[in-house]
Amino acid sequence: MKINRLLLIAILPSILSCTNVKMPESMAVAESVLRSAPDSALNILRDCGEVRNGNRYQKATWCLLNVWAGYNSYSSDLSPGQLDTACSYFFTKGTHLRKAQAHYLRGAVRQELKDGSEPEWVDDFLRGCREADKCADPYITTLVYNRYGIEMNNRRWYDEAIPALEKSVEAAGKARMYAFQVTALINLSHSHLFIGDRNNDWSKATEYAMQACKVAEENSSRDSRARALMALSACYNRSGDFGKALESSVEAVRIQEALVREGVRKERVRYNTLADAYRKVGNADSALFYARKSYDVPDIVSRLTSKQITYIIYRDLLHDNDSTVKYMSEYQELRNRQIESQKSGAVVENTVRFEKERSMSRSSRLAAVIGISVLVCVLLIMIMRRYRLIAERRQAQLQDAARELGRKEAELSARSEEKLKAERKAEKVSTELLDRDPLVASLRKAPHYLSDSEWSRLETLVDKVFDGYCSSLASAGLTSGNIRVACLMRLGFSTSDSALMLGISPASVTKAKQRLKSKLS
Repeated sequence: MKINRLLLIAILPSILSCTNVKMPESMAVAESVLRSAPDSALNILRDCGEVRNGNRYQKATWCLLNVWAGYNSYSSDLSPGQLDTACSYFFTKGTHLRKAQAHYLRGAVRQELKDGSEPEWVDDFLRGCREADKCADPYITTLVYNRYGIEMNNRRWYDEAIPALEKSVEAAGKARMYAFQVTALINLSHSHLFIGDRNNDWSKATEYAMQACKVAEENSSRDSRARALMALSACYNRSGDFGKALESSVEAVRIQEALVREGVRKERVRYNTLADAYRKVGNADSALFYARKSYDVPDIVSRLTSKQITYIIYRDLLHDNDSTVKYMSEYQELRNRQIESQKSGAVVENTVRFEKERSMSRSSRLAAVIGISVLVCVLLIMIMRRYRLIAERRQAQLQDAARELGRKEAELSARSEEKLKAERKAEKVSTELLDRDPLVASLRKAPHYLSDSEWSRLETLVDKVFDGYCSSLASAGLTSGNIRVACLMRLGFSTSDSALMLGISPASVTKAKQRLKSKLS
């Protein structure tokens, strides 16, 4: 939150210098105290009645300053209407620099007010980036690209965040905005940390984190150094250097707690990184102590991380199944809530990214659309008429063919039914004759190796029941072995039973059946 407000405070001089219209003295005074005493600026602006009712530029500027002063003084009655008045004027009358600043302000303040949706806020930041590219001002470039890169990181679109953050680092160096340079470097480290997970290479993330520490040290910024140390600790954790990770986290938390005590730091202390560092070195008590400090913070990502660290501690270090299940459930509930909150923007690639500049005027585009629509309608009507006639003819042919097919199917069905009845009757008679024979009955109960006399009896029985079945096979030139296999198949014996009666293996029976089928075919 502090970084967001610093961004808004830092951009003010550029906003007020982007016009050639003379600024009223009262607003100039308000602007001069806006950074150091935003409450005083608000009081001055409230007395500028003649400016609020002046020309459009003065009114828009007054609205912009009033919203900004209220934001900087943590006012709870920020006016979206005043913000819209300022932006609507600057978007149409302003230069590229003014447009960039207005888009940035609208995205930041509306995000603070929760006015609109995340895709709309990000859309404003991206539009600000595009306008900043056209005016080439390092000050505004630093701010809008830094904020846009942070939003891309929050959405886990790391490949999109990296070029934006790199541009912010470069512009911050030119503008000597070292606090924002550290912020961009930290977020670059964050992007490369997750990209490094793809191939287990976190060297780039570590390099950016160390660079952020160096910039913070050179400019004696304790808060920036603490944030950079947190980023460096995360890199060491990921690469397995847990001792260095713990050392960096302890130093970072020590600095942040000192700043809070001094009243310099208004943001919460980042305890999750320290909790995770203690977890990695196996100190469960210290890890739980610092993880619990983030249970009730407003930031859902921090709460999510603290719950995840907690259930991992109970699972891997304390081996407490009940506590593991409890905190894992709380983690999953928060995770589902986070996913739902991101769904609205998941399909948004930021609408302005794919906008195209069109040279046609609105009226000419409308005329072209109408003409093309009429032509398409005429063609569709002609095609529909043609295909309707073809469809009608084909429908008539299909109906005639269907009636003929139905008649033939009925005849075939009747013949098949008669034939099936005859076959079933013959099969029933044959089964009764076979079951009466003592040899067949004994073989079905206990199959055994058959002697030549038993084979002769069996073949005679099959010939009698099945109208000379074996004789016809002999006349066809089949050997006695083939005939015996065919006889067993006709009687319905299984492969294993046939193997016992023939005195061969089941595999040999299978091959004999295959050869028999080949000969018969």
